[in-house]
Formats: sequence, C-alpha cells, structure tokens
Amino acid sequence: LIADLRAEAALAGARPVSTVFFGGGTPSLFPGEEIARILDAVRAVLDLAEDAEITLEANPGASDAGRFAAYAAAGVNRLSIGAQSFNAAMLSALGRIHGPGEIADAVAMARAAGIGNINIDLMFGLPHQDQRGAVADLEALVGHAVVLDSSTKVPNWEIPEDYPLAVCLPHSHSVFVIAQKEGFDHGV
Repeated sequence: LIADLRAEAALAGARPVSTVFFGGGTPSLFPGEEIARILDAVRAVLDLAEDAEITLEANPGASDAGRFAAYAAAGVNRLSIGAQSFNAAMLSALGRIHGPGEIADAVAMARAAGIGNINIDLMFGLPHQDQRGAVADLEALVGHAVVLDSSTKVPNWEIPEDYPLAVCLPHSHSVFVIAQKEGFDHGV
C-alpha cells in the first residue's frame, strides 16, 4: 500500500490532501501501528492539510478500545461505524458479527479514545425489511442516547421526492422529523 502511495503521489500535484479514508473490508482489524505507518507515509509524500479529515471504517463486532486509542494517536479523527441495522434478526441475516448493543459499545470506545466525529452506517431496503423496520432503525439511531446527545446538530437537508428513501418512507418518518421529535437541534 505504501509503495503504491509513493508510486502515485505525483498525481496529486501540489494540491493539499484534505481527506484520507481507510475503508473496504474491515480496516479496524489493522493494528494501530500500521495505520500510523501508512499515515506517516501519506504525510511524507503528500501535502496533508493540518485539518484533514482522516476516517477509518469499523465493524462494531471487531471494535477494540486499545486499537481505537492507537488510531486516534496516529491521527484518525473520524470513525465510520458499519452498524447496518439495530435489528438483531436483520444483522444475523446479513451475517454480521455484531449485535445492536455492540454498536453503542463501539461509539463509546471511539469517544473514550478521543474520536468525536463518528458516523453510523445503516442499510436501507434489506431483504424482508419493511417500512416499519426501516423506521425502527432510524428511531434507534436518533433516539439512542449513546449515539447522539442533545448537542447534536441534525442538518436541514431536503430529500428529493423521487429519492428511494423519500418514496418508501412518509415524511413523518424522515430522520429529520424523528430527530426533531426527540429534541435534537435541526440545523447546522
């Protein structure tokens, strides 16, 4: 990976790099020292912006407090947690190695490690997932005290009417309406 980075670095030219994304598979299985080594190589061959967003994808079932602390020390400042669903049966059907409770544990570990910028990936349109199941996942996400707190800002995005989520979920079940009902700030 580092050899590929060095070989292709010239393609970036003099442009500063504002994002680094470790994804695909489960990069959270990498030891923190390896993530640090890769980021050191990025810094050595590219103009990595001081405020660059450095994201690492994590599977809640493979979360480890020690690795999260090592990622933060290496410069990872955003964690993308692949929850996929808060429904245990849905997670089992997907072959996921985690349950709903491990999602909250992963968020807590990330925050304890000093990673405050966290996103939770949810899948929509899963086999046998009906509208109620999708809404339940949104409600679990928004209403989960460990995932969000009352200082969380929910962007005021408009979802186009022909967007699959908007077509399948009535407006009263949008994540923004659910967030507002839970008392979260609606705006950035």
